[in-house]
This record gives sequence, structure tokens and C-alpha cells, in this order.
Amino acid sequence: MSRNAKILLIEDSKDYQILISETLSPHSVRIAGSAKDALHELHQTSFDLILLDIGLPDKSGFTLLSEIQSNPSSASIPIICITGKNGVSDKVTAFSLGADDYLPKPFDLAELKARVDSKLMKYFRQNESTHVIRIGNLKLDLNSHLVTISGQGESGEEILLTQTEFKLLVLFSKHPSRLFTRQKILQEIRGNSIKVSDRVIDVHLCSLRKKIKDSNLRITPVTGEGYRLTISSLPDQSALPPLSAT
Repeated sequence: MSRNAKILLIEDSKDYQILISETLSPHSVRIAGSAKDALHELHQTSFDLILLDIGLPDKSGFTLLSEIQSNPSSASIPIICITGKNGVSDKVTAFSLGADDYLPKPFDLAELKARVDSKLMKYFRQNESTHVIRIGNLKLDLNSHLVTISGQGESGEEILLTQTEFKLLVLFSKHPSRLFTRQKILQEIRGNSIKVSDRVIDVHLCSLRKKIKDSNLRITPVTGEGYRLTISSLPDQSALPPLSAT
């Protein structure tokens, strides 16, 4: 396992916190000693794996597991339960609530590392194939909402987009060359937290087109009809249509 990951360790035992953190180095391990702290960490950071102790001081680990699984933003994160509960009924409960693995305490640290690396390899492969869009010289990460231009440094140059701009770019990137009317765009990107009108789409697209001008993607207005995305061989500033809303 060569790729470093962000791991959330939900564990109230100081001894286990130290042992597990050291064992899983050089991964980045964040520690939460309670369910409350864990939910705060999950709200602030996107994690690649969760290690969950069932015996927490403020809430049952099973209850927390259910809450994590019911939240769309964290439901796909693999969870390994680490616990002193070794009964069959406890294991059945954990797996029925969505746990990916179950490791009773005390456990061998080498075994823990092997299980963690195995889950991370599978998770990264799945994310790379289903949560990353590569189009032209842009890379869109659907989990982190990170957009980068390749060829602009070792890890690419990051493009900062608003939530609506990101949704628009994902929509066009999934359907290059397809013509979208404003009404269709509204139908595709409208969410409970996004209030946009027909003409406001033009404003968002105008801003998005400016931000991706250094890439080889062009979102081109089609007079009286809508917009479509095209890919050029090289970024060409002169080929960019006027940025005023149509």
C-alpha cells in the first residue's frame, strides 16, 4: 500500500490511540475519543477509512455506525469495527449496519495494518473508476470536488469552483458535445440547497468559462438554444467565445 490515506480513528482508549496511530504511519490518522468528536471530524474532513470502537463513552458505536451509514457524505467510507465485543450477535449487528470488517480486541497490529491496507486499496480503485472524471486536460474528483488542470505542476493546478459551477462542469463533462438547453441544465443540477433561475444559469456559466479558460475545454453558447462542451487539442485563448451571457 503506497498511497497515503486519511483515516478517522474513533477510539477512547489512549493506549489504542497511540498503538494504532503508530502502526498505520505514514497514513494521516485523526483521532476522535467520542461519537460527538467523530461526527464533528466527519463534518469537517473527507476520510478514506474509519476505524470504529463499539464501546464509546457517550454513545453506542452501533448507533454511530448507523448514523454514518445514513449520511450520504460518509456512507461510502469503509468502516472497520475494532472492539472488545466478540459475540456472534455483535458481529451480525455490525455487518447488518454496514460495517466492512470486524476485528475483536486484542488484535495483532500487523493484522490490523493488513486489513486496513486491503480495504484502502479496494476503496481507492473504486473511487478512481467511479468518482473521477478525466476529460481533456481536466480531472474532476466527485468526492472532494477538486478540479485540476494536468500539465500544471506535479499534482496539477487546482481550479476553485462554487458548488453550482462544479455541478455544471460535471454535467457537461459527462456529456461532451451534447447540446443542453437552459431548462435542461436547470433540471439536471437543481438541488434542495440550490436556488437558480433560467437566466442565472448564464451568470454561473460565464464565471465557469472564465475559470477553465486555461484548460482545453470550452463551454460554447449556441444562440437561442443553449450550451455545449467541446474539447480542443490545445488551449486557445483566441478561440474562446465572448463571455457575455447570451
